[in-house]
Amino acid sequence: MRPTTARVRDGTARRQRGKDRVDRILSAARNLFIADGYAGLSVRRVAEEAGISVGNLTYYFGSKADLFQSMIDRVLEDYSDALSRATVRGADEPVEQLQNYLRELFADCAKPDTQKFFYQFWATAEHDAFVAGARERVYATFERELTGLCRPLDPDLADGALARRVVLVMALVEGLHVVLGSRRRSRKALGELETEFLRQAVAIIRA
Repeated sequence: MRPTTARVRDGTARRQRGKDRVDRILSAARNLFIADGYAGLSVRRVAEEAGISVGNLTYYFGSKADLFQSMIDRVLEDYSDALSRATVRGADEPVEQLQNYLRELFADCAKPDTQKFFYQFWATAEHDAFVAGARERVYATFERELTGLCRPLDPDLADGALARRVVLVMALVEGLHVVLGSRRRSRKALGELETEFLRQAVAIIRA
């Protein structure tokens, strides 16, 4: 897991209170970012949303930029945790590890809040260089982790070919945010779509 830039006080009880407060701040920041983008993500508004004073917030995050970067760190932590779970559950089976990870991503893509977050993330990055930099970091991390999972499926595949196939799998994942957010689907339909998604992802790497 990647650490956030937030400071947490020494001492067990204080550390837990600090962690809880950081979690609340980052949750509030995410909610405001989804609603109003980076332009609407002010320290004052996040403090109000989190129910704390501006002074308390700035103890943990010295600036709006620090706050946003830590929010992105939290997103990366969540996906890194999903990768760890997939690796553990898949033991030494590369296909199972990859499919477990993609199942986690499929479930996440189906969440309305996740869809809204990425819609805002993509749109804001198009006209804000700072957010664009964060977007590059997110997708570079995603590509690196996915490449690590896909390489064992075909160890002899040239690096360039693997890189292109990983990008295609990434495109499948990112397209799910749009497709799954476009209309409601029954549980049966979602299950069938997930099964086909997993099959196609493995087929792309092994083509």
